[in-house]
Parts: sequence; C-alpha cells; structure tokens
Amino acid sequence: MIEESVEGFIQRYRPYAAPVEVLPHLEGSPLLECVLGTTVVQVLERTAPYLARPGRMRLILNPTAASLTRSAEGRKELLAPALGRIRATGLVLGLEERVLIVDAGAPLVVSLETPAPADLTLGEWVAFESTAPIHGFVLPPEPQRGRALREGDADSI
Repeated sequence: MIEESVEGFIQRYRPYAAPVEVLPHLEGSPLLECVLGTTVVQVLERTAPYLARPGRMRLILNPTAASLTRSAEGRKELLAPALGRIRATGLVLGLEERVLIVDAGAPLVVSLETPAPADLTLGEWVAFESTAPIHGFVLPPEPQRGRALREGDADSI
C-alpha cells in the first residue's frame, strides 16, 4: 500500500475508483472476484471488515508493477493472465515517483516497485504486468439523494 492508512488511500484515490461487478464469494473472505469490463480479476480486499457484497460497486484497484514499458499501441487492454495478476496497456493519467494512474479501460492506481522513468509524461501509453496480489479498496455506497419525504413516510421509519 502506498499510503499510511486505508482511509488515507481511499481519500486520495477515490476519483479513480472503477465500477465492478463483485461475484458471489465466501462471506468474511478478503479474496474477491470482480468483473472489470469483460475481464475477471482476483483482488485482495483491503477495507476490513470486508465491505464487498455481490453486485455492482466501486473499487479502487491497486496492482503493483515490477516493471513498466512504454507502448506505442495506443490501445487500452486489460487481461488476467494468472490468478491475482493483470497485464495492462493504457494511458497515463497521473504520475508520481512510485505511483501511476493508468486508464486501461478502467482506472488503475499502479504502485511501482522502482521509480517511473524520469522522462515519462502524462498522456503517454504504458504497459505492465502486475505481481500478485492486486489490492482492492471498496468504496461505501453513495447515499441516496433526491427523494423527498411524503406525508406518512415518517410512520414507516
């Protein structure tokens, strides 16, 4: 993890949460299988007490890349070549020394084992394969808004 706390990580990278479909899993298990676009990825949930329930939700995906290469392809791609790993090609949306935000068809907050190349810039295409596990940070559901209370609603609360 690249922050001092789970809460700090979520606060910092919330804008990069990806919409996923969480598949049924053992209750209380930190291992999740998620459908991300057309790819099924295995994720280690970091938001104990494990908030994920089967269904649609938003998840910050945090893979770790041992190495990174520039790509001239200009095509977003996200594959799962092995359990708990992804191979991705995407556009660099954010750049720090050891963190990249990559749009590979879904936003990824990529932790780098080594610093990014000094001359890497926003808008470049990169490719990487992650190491296992991929960390996942479940965002709580958005509060429901827009429904006004009607007369009699208070009786049913």
